[in-house]
Amino acid sequence: MSAPRRERLQGLLRDRLRELQRTRDALQLSYRRVGGPDMIDVLSGSDDGLIELEAFTARFARLVDLYVQQVLRAIDELEGQDPVPPIDRILRAEKRGWVASASELVAARDLRNRIAHEYDAEGWRLIARAAYALVPQLLLSVERTIGASARLLAPG
Repeated sequence: MSAPRRERLQGLLRDRLRELQRTRDALQLSYRRVGGPDMIDVLSGSDDGLIELEAFTARFARLVDLYVQQVLRAIDELEGQDPVPPIDRILRAEKRGWVASASELVAARDLRNRIAHEYDAEGWRLIARAAYALVPQLLLSVERTIGASARLLAPG
C-alpha cells in the first residue's frame, strides 16, 4: 500500500475512532441514567421515561452501527482486507479477540435494525431491556478495538 493511501486510511480510522469514543460516552451516560432492567419497566410507563428509553436505544443503535459499519470496515481496509459483509467483519473481530461473542454482536446488530422499526410502547420496553443486557459486552468490544487500533495508527 502506498504511503499516501495508508496515511489517508489512518486519518479515516482516527476520525472514526474519535466518533466511536464520543458515541460510547453518550451510550454510557444513557446506560447509567436508565439504571437497570427493572427501571426500564418503570420508565416505559411515562412519556418522560419513554423519551429516556428512546435516547438510550438510539445511542445503542448508533454505537453498533458505527462500530460494525464504520470502524471495523476502516480497520479491514487499512489492513488490506477485501470488503466483506458485516457478519464476516464481526467474525473477524471475534477471531482477533476484540469481540467475546460474535453471536452477541450479531444480536446487537439485529436489535439495532428492530429499533428503527418499533412503534409500540411494549416493543420499546422489550427492546430497551435487550439492549441494556448487551451494552456491557458491546462496550468491552469497543474498548478492545480502540486499544488494538493503536498499532494500525503508528507511523510506518
